[in-house]
This record gives sequence, C-alpha cells and structure tokens, in this order.
Amino acid sequence: LYSNYDLLLTEIADGYLVEVGSSEGEEVVKDLGLSKATQSDLNDKALRLERARANSRKKLPITPNKLHKFLRDNFDHPAWVRNADVCFSCGNCTFACPTCYCADIRDEVRPSRNVGVRRAEWDSCQILEFSEVALGANFRRPRIDRFKHRALHKLSWMKQQYGLTGCVGCGRCVRWCPSWPERRGQITSLADPVEIVADLMEPREKFKIERPGSTIV
Repeated sequence: LYSNYDLLLTEIADGYLVEVGSSEGEEVVKDLGLSKATQSDLNDKALRLERARANSRKKLPITPNKLHKFLRDNFDHPAWVRNADVCFSCGNCTFACPTCYCADIRDEVRPSRNVGVRRAEWDSCQILEFSEVALGANFRRPRIDRFKHRALHKLSWMKQQYGLTGCVGCGRCVRWCPSWPERRGQITSLADPVEIVADLMEPREKFKIERPGSTIV
C-alpha cells in the first residue's frame, strides 16, 4: 500500500513502523511522542514485505483491470449457484472485511418526543433483511443475488468507482467464513475472492446444476 491511507502500521522487530499518509493521520500522531524511524526500521519493513510476497499462496488468476468484463461475461455461470447453495448468509465475511461499509439508518425518538437521534448502524448486505424495503418487498431476496452482490462489489464495482478492488488480501473473510466446500481437490473458504474467480474460470459443464437458479433464502 503506497497511497490512500491515513496511517499505515507495519510490525517490525522492535514494535511498529508508523507511516503518515494524510493530514488526518498527522493530527492523530502529532502528540504521541513517536520516535523518528531509522534506516534500519525501513529496511526491516522492506524485508518483511518481500517475505510476505514470497509466502503468498494465492493470487487472482486474472488481472484486476480485466475483472469487470470477466465477471459480467460470467454473470450466469453455474458456479454462482453451487457456491450460493452452501452459503449461510451469516454476514461474517462482510463484518470482518476492512473495506465493507454497509449500514442501516435508524431513527430513535426520546421519551420527551421532542428530541431524536439518527444512527448509522453497521450492517451486512449478505443478511436477508438488509435489502428489505416498505411492505416487506425485498429486491435481493434469493441468496444467490446477495452472494453475487458481495463478489461483484469487491472485485468490479469498487474498481470502477475508486480505481482499486475492494479486496486487500488480508484473509479475514477466509478466517471467519463457516462454510468450507471442496474445490479443485482441496477444502477452501467459500468467501475467498480468489476461489470465487477461479470457480468462474472452470468449464460450465463441470457444474451439474439440475435447476436454473437458486431461490434459497
């Protein structure tokens, strides 16, 4: 990460290397009395980054710039159905993700009835009730629609909107997802964006789906 942050913390041998990337970040650290980083600290970070890259076991099988077209062309791929059928719609992947920001707006009226509070509460687009509107209508009722929404938002729409994909490779969604189906001979997390893209690159005939789409909620 080289830009678009307020504070960037990297664990090094003697603590953390703190890098400031904005005026807001500068405001946070100005009174903390942090010591100036040494060249040894910077070298330690560089070494750890190289080690992390070398140990990275997974990479997207397609470049980010091609993801939007790829996902659009494979919007009806049967892999979506297979994956959505074993998703619990628990929302763990989104609650653990550092780039998810879905929220619900709630208005609360105090007993005096002349004072109210409007709250933005953290929510998840994977939960059935999130997309429910007036009179019980739900524009994303089928589980497959919610499963697709998360993947498309992370890998395609955020790239179009911000110039960066919404996946930072932290693995939190993988750690907290309770569904681990078998894929390509190994057990992997259902929430893993790399695995979702890899599934869509598989031949459609490989996925024997007896029905045209999933209606599981």
